[in-house]
Amino acid sequence: MVKVMAFIDTLNTSGTVIKQQKIPVISSKVKREGRRAVDTAEIMVSGNFQSEQNYDLKYIQDIVDAENLSFIANYQQTARDEAGYDIWEHATNGSVDYEKEGSGNNIKFRNRFVADFNGTSEYIEYTNPVTKNPSPTNVIDLSADFDIFVWFKRISGESSNSEHCLFSKWDNGGSGNGLELFYKVGNFSSTDDHIILRVRNNGTTASDIISANPSSSPVHGSFTDWTLVRVKRTAGVISISVGGTNTHKPLTQHVTSNNSTSFDNTQPMKFGVDYTSSAKFTKCRIAQTRIYIGGCLSDTDANTVFGAIPQFFTTKIRGRVWKVEDKLKNKMLHLRGTGKFFLETDVDSRTTSDGGIWSSSQASWELSTRTGNFFQNQVVENIIHDMVRSADNDFRVHTDLSIPSETIAKFVASGRLVQLIQLLNLMEQNNADFFTYPHKVLIIEDPAKILTGQVFVHGENGVTIDADKKDNVSMINDITVIGANLPAHFVELPLTSWTNITGTTKSLTHRPVGATRVTKNNIQMIEVDSDANTPIPADNTTTNTYYYKMDVENKTITFGTALVTSDQIIIEYDREPANMISRKKDDASKSQYGIFAKILNVPQIRTTSLSGSSKGLDWLGERIISKNKDVERSYTVRVPTLLNGIREGIGIYIANPLKRYNFTTADLYDEKGDVVSGTTAKLPIKAIEWRYPEAVTIMKVGQWEFDYYELLKQSENTLDSVGSTTTKDKFN
Repeated sequence: MVKVMAFIDTLNTSGTVIKQQKIPVISSKVKREGRRAVDTAEIMVSGNFQSEQNYDLKYIQDIVDAENLSFIANYQQTARDEAGYDIWEHATNGSVDYEKEGSGNNIKFRNRFVADFNGTSEYIEYTNPVTKNPSPTNVIDLSADFDIFVWFKRISGESSNSEHCLFSKWDNGGSGNGLELFYKVGNFSSTDDHIILRVRNNGTTASDIISANPSSSPVHGSFTDWTLVRVKRTAGVISISVGGTNTHKPLTQHVTSNNSTSFDNTQPMKFGVDYTSSAKFTKCRIAQTRIYIGGCLSDTDANTVFGAIPQFFTTKIRGRVWKVEDKLKNKMLHLRGTGKFFLETDVDSRTTSDGGIWSSSQASWELSTRTGNFFQNQVVENIIHDMVRSADNDFRVHTDLSIPSETIAKFVASGRLVQLIQLLNLMEQNNADFFTYPHKVLIIEDPAKILTGQVFVHGENGVTIDADKKDNVSMINDITVIGANLPAHFVELPLTSWTNITGTTKSLTHRPVGATRVTKNNIQMIEVDSDANTPIPADNTTTNTYYYKMDVENKTITFGTALVTSDQIIIEYDREPANMISRKKDDASKSQYGIFAKILNVPQIRTTSLSGSSKGLDWLGERIISKNKDVERSYTVRVPTLLNGIREGIGIYIANPLKRYNFTTADLYDEKGDVVSGTTAKLPIKAIEWRYPEAVTIMKVGQWEFDYYELLKQSENTLDSVGSTTTKDKFN
């Protein structure tokens, strides 16, 4: 049984895959670092396989045998395939939503995201991919053995006695081949829903293969509960198995049929609609789909899929190989995940063009108030969308926030992309967190909606919990935030507003910075040296030449000839910047722990605070204080198995009787849906490491050291690196 697998793609100079190798893994260490973005891996493979620097590598880790896995979509805010063959969605009609399932008892996909289909227009389509090695062939080849799994739950409001297509790969030509999977709805109040498998060979539609009616079988109830349907063909025999989550009704085979003909075709694969793309729409939620080609899972593995805690992602890391160690028999491949994109991407006026801003609500580019890299009165969510999609349009950004995204008054997108995202997330009400899925998906979520996790107790089932750390390294209870101290253009009020109209010396409103432009009666005047001993020539009315001297220190201007009331004077200059500083503190924390003061330079923010809902430096300071005013704790949890139902950001519950701490909850359910008692608390997973073949999972939970806006530890470098480019944006 192979639960881990690596795919290595050879790329040409344009980045196109020209060869793909599916490679067994000898050993591996995979580390996911969450908000730090730099996921890494060390993967040992046989030296017989070709592998070089800059090759694209995908690491697959599943709960069951992955040898024949050809497609898997987990729908955690993305429909992209994670089986290694890059079967990405070709089209999502009607903007299929991703909704989070509830948190009550006996909910299979509790607090996981699922794809939500409206039953009238929404579906997901995938073009039929081909392998790149040894020769192009269909990845989804239905000519021989196959195994298809679909987790779904129908939604009220469907028409009775109607068919709804879950899966379609059907050639609509007269002599075509194909397969379609439906559920048929009876009266919603009864239990007469059933599964229909429709197959076609050489244009002939075979008789429908129909699962047993739930009303006559105790196997499952209505499809209003989460239901797993399995369709497989092995040795020419097709079978349908169905299992429901209601009272944990098992995955049980209903019907078999002998049919060894080919159903293969080159048509797109669709979920939520039949082959016409216009009929038999699904009004349901789909949580996971799996397809195995060339072989089927064992019944034991199938029941594992049915009973296991749902996984968030199957591809644990994807990235480019940056180093190859060619050992005696094997090769050690080192790679960094796709999240390095955020570390290596610089944002400035050159990387953001005028003409629109990415709208997350509309999933499209819209005209808005943005000039180059200067955003004015824009929500955090849209600014992040815009920066990411401008840098790489293949990236997708999804948000899951409990409250509307905060509006930033004036923001200059200048600096490293990861730092800008960290900064903007801190501006959110609940200090939004983020992480990346391997297939170019950035997730922004609210810690207040952190997912309910599992219980881990030291000493039970081989679990060890140690490295209990309490420190004040990251504590901040007094912060001074310095924004963009940039000169702004200023024009003095008309001459008539001056206290003394006549005379030669006048006071200025502000202290000028740099060059000035002064006109008299629409003629530009000439500035003379500001040295006190330098005389100012008198005006020459014959040549229309006029002179002035600027005293910057005293904020005055002196003319060579006394002004008269008829003179039209216009004075323009870049003024001395306003004091863009905000200080916030927490007196209770200072009293309890002492003073922990920091200074943070944030030249990207152009305002302290504004009336209304727009946010500036004051708001940022408050967010940093609220997040970092208390002593934080961190732990290391080591589990002797490869956990797949976890990810960064989810909350887990831990207890160590030896150390007398207990972070469990009375509102927690285990994988069987049974209540686990305890006291309320949960700690977020900050990083994960999987080790193979040792079959060990190591989780860092609690808080990272320096988990606040990490630019703080390099504030001077931050000012040097981003301050110089900030002044070059189009706003100035």
